[in-house]
Amino acid sequence: MPSENLSPAPPTAPDTSLFTRLLFTHKLQDLYRRVQRSEEIFEAVLDEMDVRLNVSDADLARIPKAGATVVVSNHPFGILDGAAMGALMLRVRPDVKILTNDLLSALPEFSKYCIWVDPFGRKGSKEANSRGLKQALTHLRTGGMLVIFPAGEVSHFQMRFRQVVDPEWNDSAARLARKLKAKVLPVLFRGRNSVPFHVAGMIHPMLRTAALPRELLNKAGKTIEVRLGNAIGAEKMRAFPSDAEALKYL
Repeated sequence: MPSENLSPAPPTAPDTSLFTRLLFTHKLQDLYRRVQRSEEIFEAVLDEMDVRLNVSDADLARIPKAGATVVVSNHPFGILDGAAMGALMLRVRPDVKILTNDLLSALPEFSKYCIWVDPFGRKGSKEANSRGLKQALTHLRTGGMLVIFPAGEVSHFQMRFRQVVDPEWNDSAARLARKLKAKVLPVLFRGRNSVPFHVAGMIHPMLRTAALPRELLNKAGKTIEVRLGNAIGAEKMRAFPSDAEALKYL
């Protein structure tokens, strides 16, 4: 599996150190300070923001309690998707890893639960993504749960569809599941980011990325609807003639 296929790359790569500093607004830094000593970091983020996840007990019961599992989801909000996914999955099992953007890798409290990849195509990104891929493979081989957002970036307004949608999903999730004989658990978050977020993204993709902290913070006090499908067995995933066909099914 080519490491550069882990996620699509936006057209412009930011300087990581500067961009990370710009992302961390004072309000976001304050949120981080309040949660950084929490043992359950994702739950702490949701609690501090008073964000509630509306998910049924029947849906939660669909989460495989053990065994190699790839969780796939749409990516409507950005940072909140990862926090919500981490909180939900860790309620059921402890061996959860999220394949995610390395712009947040400076936060050690999240490293325990994250496998970092570089979606920006910066210098050294192939090596970084190769390391991430090896970690993902090892985690699944040992029976762990791996969360992937196959879009690789946040849902945004796309003129050709005239609506807010995920970018085209990368087939890495299907490929990993088929290779490691893992179950696949589909998850759906209902909702979208604000109109200014999508307008900014139409001007330049980096403006969309820079708006992600604001989009996280403006979800405070809100309820997020979450739906979980039935886990798809490893045998069914491997029965598809190709990764692309398996991805279409997801």
